[in-house]
Order: sequence, then structure tokens, then C-alpha cells
Amino acid sequence: MLRQTKQYAVVIAGKDDYFGEIDTSSRMVNHDIARLCEEAVRKHGFTSPRKTPTPVACEVFALEIKAGKLERRRVGLKSIMPPLEQMTSDEYHQELSEILESLPVEFRSYVSGAAWDSGHSAGHEEVIGIARGMALNLRPCIEQYTKRLKYQTQKEIKWKSKNSSSVL
Repeated sequence: MLRQTKQYAVVIAGKDDYFGEIDTSSRMVNHDIARLCEEAVRKHGFTSPRKTPTPVACEVFALEIKAGKLERRRVGLKSIMPPLEQMTSDEYHQELSEILESLPVEFRSYVSGAAWDSGHSAGHEEVIGIARGMALNLRPCIEQYTKRLKYQTQKEIKWKSKNSSSVL
């Protein structure tokens, strides 16, 4: 199949138009248009607040030259979520505290230290992701261990009460 391409313009309010070419013979045209919009959002340096992520509206136009004039035909409006703003130290400490509070005290320093060692070179977001993953993986194990300890403790109490009554 011959490759058929078409020129598109992505228009974001207050910014320069972003141009790109899309293979219209592909079944992925909508995906390719969204990718073009994402490129435009990144090129213009948009970021979104972490607390209230806000998408960027991108108008998409197909471009054609007819009778020597450039014509723009609006083909859609895409809403693109830009990258989140970089996490501040305060946000990092707050999120890490929330994650660690879900774990028993005995596990907190291990999770915090291991997450930091594994991810700090990639940024606070990476450390948070690692800590969150570790906590999620540990919780079922901790629950099983807690159940086993409770069972063993109950068993020991029964054994002690049984043996203490026979000694008297």
C-alpha cells in the first residue's frame, strides 16, 4: 500500500502553530494526531500542577493547498495532559509519609531507605513510585505474618493456661 501523508497544524491558544505530517493511509490516524498534539504540548513546555492536573486544549487542522492558497480544515479538538510539574521537597516528604504510615513502624525505615537508594538519581517521583510499589507488595505479606503471630500467641496463651492449671 502506498503511503499517503497529509500535513497538519496543531494550534494551542497563545502559542506558535506546531506542524507535522501524518500517514493517512494508516489505521492509526487518530493515534498519530494525538501524538502530534503531545509533541506540540512538550515543545511549548507545558506542565500541569500536581494537585490539580489540567489538560491543554489542542485544535487540529488538516492543511491543503488549493488553487495556490493554503486551506485549513478543522479536524478536531484534542485534550492533552501535559507532564506534571516537578515534585517539591515538601510534596515528596508528604507523599512519602503517607505511604510509610500505611506500614508498621518496623518496616518504614527499610522501605524509605531502599526506595531512596534505588531511585533518587531519577528524582523524587521515582523514589515515591518505588516506595509505593514496595508498600503494596509488602502489605499482603505483613497481613499474613500478623495473622500467624496472632494464631501463635493464642496457641501459647492456651498452652500456658492449660499447664498453669495443672501445676496448681
